[in-house]
Amino acid sequence: MDGLGAQDWHDLREAGLLAFGLVATMMVVRWAVRRWRREPVFQHRDRFDLLFWIMISGILAYEPVGRIIDRHDVPGWVLIGGYGAAILLISQGAMRSIGKIQAANRQNAVDNPDGDGRELECKVDLAPEDRKIQFRVIAISLVMLAISIGAVFLVINTLDGSGTAGLLAVLGLCLAMLGGLVWLIKGRWPVPLSLRDGIDIAATPEQVWDVFHYRDTESYYRSIVRRVERLDQPGEVYRLHYFNDERCVDCGLHKNPEAQGRACTVEVLKSHRPSRMVTRSIPYLQSGERDPMMDSETSDMTYVALPGGGCRVTYVNSVVRPHVWLALLLKLGDPIGEHLRDLKAHVEGGEGDTIYDRAARELDCARNVPQHCGCPPVAAGIAATA
Repeated sequence: MDGLGAQDWHDLREAGLLAFGLVATMMVVRWAVRRWRREPVFQHRDRFDLLFWIMISGILAYEPVGRIIDRHDVPGWVLIGGYGAAILLISQGAMRSIGKIQAANRQNAVDNPDGDGRELECKVDLAPEDRKIQFRVIAISLVMLAISIGAVFLVINTLDGSGTAGLLAVLGLCLAMLGGLVWLIKGRWPVPLSLRDGIDIAATPEQVWDVFHYRDTESYYRSIVRRVERLDQPGEVYRLHYFNDERCVDCGLHKNPEAQGRACTVEVLKSHRPSRMVTRSIPYLQSGERDPMMDSETSDMTYVALPGGGCRVTYVNSVVRPHVWLALLLKLGDPIGEHLRDLKAHVEGGEGDTIYDRAARELDCARNVPQHCGCPPVAAGIAATA
C-alpha cells in the first residue's frame, strides 16, 4: 500500500465502514426476521446472500474508492473494469457456492428403485413459453439493475463531499430500493388481476366439455394431475391432486413424483352444459396449508359453436391478491393461452409444447432418475415450527 496518503487511508476507512455497516445491518435484520418467524438462524444459502451483499456494498463504496483513483491519476476505465471484474468473480463464486450447497445436501438423497440409468440430473427441454418468460425476466432484471446502480452513482456524485449527510442519503436510497425488492417478493397485487384469451377448437362444445369438465376420476386429461376427488361438501366441489414435478432448490434433485404434491380445491359456481362453466380455485401446498401465492382465482369458460363447425372457447381468469412477483409473471407470460393450447391439443388429439407438456417431461425424468431428493423439511426451505 505504498504511496497512499492520509486522505487515501481516510477514504479506504470510509469504504470499509460503509461495506461492513451494510453487510452487518442486513445480516442482523435477517437474523431478527428468522428469530421472529422461528426459523433456523443459520441456513445453507447464507453464503450466497453474503456474497450478494458484499457486491452491493462494493458498489456503494465506488465513490471513496474513485477519489483515491483520481488522486493518483489512474485512468477511469481501470476502476470501471475492476468493478466489472469483481462483480463477475463474485457472481461466479455465488454460483459455485450454490453447487457446493447442493452437493452437500445430496448426502440425504433417496435411491429410486425404478431408475433406468439416466443421469442424476435429467435435463428437460423448456417449452417456448418458459423461454419467452426467462428472456423477458432477464431483460427487465438487467434494466432495473442498471437503473438502480445508475441512481446510486448519481446520488453519490451529486452529494460528493457532503460527508455524513451524503452517506445517509445513499444508505436511505439503498434501503428504499431494498424495500421495493421486499415488496416485489412479499407484497400483494392490490386489485384482482384479470386475464383473457380465446381459441378455436375443431370439436363441438359437448366434446370440449367432456374433456375439460371436473369429475371424480384418476385419469384426468392433464397428465400432471394425479386424480380428481369429488368432496363431500354442499354444491359441486372438487380437489385436484397433482403429481410432484418439483426439483429441490437445496440439493437440485427431483422430488419423488408419487410423494404428496400440491393440490387445488375447485368450487363450481355456475355450470351450464355445454356452454359455460364458472369456477373458483384455491391452491394448497404439499403440507396441506393454503398456498400464499394468491388468495384464489375465478375462471369463466364459455363454449360457442362456430357456423362452419368447431367451437370458440373463451377463458376469462381473475386472480385475487397474488404476490407481486406472480402478478408480473402472469403479465409477462401467457398462462391463459397455454391452458387453452393444452386443452386444444388434447381435444383434437395433437401434440403440444406447452408448460404442461414440459411438466410432464419433468415427471418422466423424476420417475426414472436413480435418486430423489431426501432433504428434511427444514433444509428444503419449509419453516420450522415450535
